[in-house]
Amino acid sequence: MLFRSEAASIAPMGPLPAAKWGDEPAMVRWFLPEVPVIVGRRRVLAAELATKHFPSSVLLMDDGFQHLPLRKHVTLLLDQDHPVNRKCLPAGPYREPRRNRRMADLVFGAQFQLVRRPLRFISPTGDEVEAPTEADMLCAIGTPDAFAQALRDIGVKLLTQVRRPDHDPLTAGNLFDGLDRNTALVVTAKDWVKLQARSDLDGRNIFIALQKAGIEPEAEFRTWLSERLALVRAS
Repeated sequence: MLFRSEAASIAPMGPLPAAKWGDEPAMVRWFLPEVPVIVGRRRVLAAELATKHFPSSVLLMDDGFQHLPLRKHVTLLLDQDHPVNRKCLPAGPYREPRRNRRMADLVFGAQFQLVRRPLRFISPTGDEVEAPTEADMLCAIGTPDAFAQALRDIGVKLLTQVRRPDHDPLTAGNLFDGLDRNTALVVTAKDWVKLQARSDLDGRNIFIALQKAGIEPEAEFRTWLSERLALVRAS
């Protein structure tokens, strides 16, 4: 079986261990248990697997705009209108010149807006719960500042923050050092799919933060996307 560090593989149905398949594939499977997931570094091979095994499906690829070997039929970009730093890595955040935006089918921000919904919380058992009034924060995501601010925006008082690099496996033995076991612990869904495998969670009051995003105006976007996909299928 090929996992996330190898070529490409169709993930088996059922819950995916984040340690083998990656945190984001595990999270996608958690929220969308019936959706096939293909994981691998070789995007062309992943597309070939999708074509062979799911010929009538749409292959939704994350972070694939700059992947030139694979032909995309529809490309959607999310970018700031006036970024402070427009340089490419390692001097800036972009993986290719920002002027290449013109090659995308749609850049959110003009015709359609991406809108973040307020945070909501679930328990490890999946039950909807109210936000804690104060909590510690633990995360291993690319934008920890934004996560902390989103918590403050809804009135959560943050006591201690543990920030690990994006995609950190969260397996360190000292991960909870400095965190009071009696204090609520807020984590992201992306981090929970890794943390749930630990054997030292007993007694911790864990809140899993979820944030959905919507596209507005939604009806017009659905029509736009449906028409684009119809053209692709007809070609």
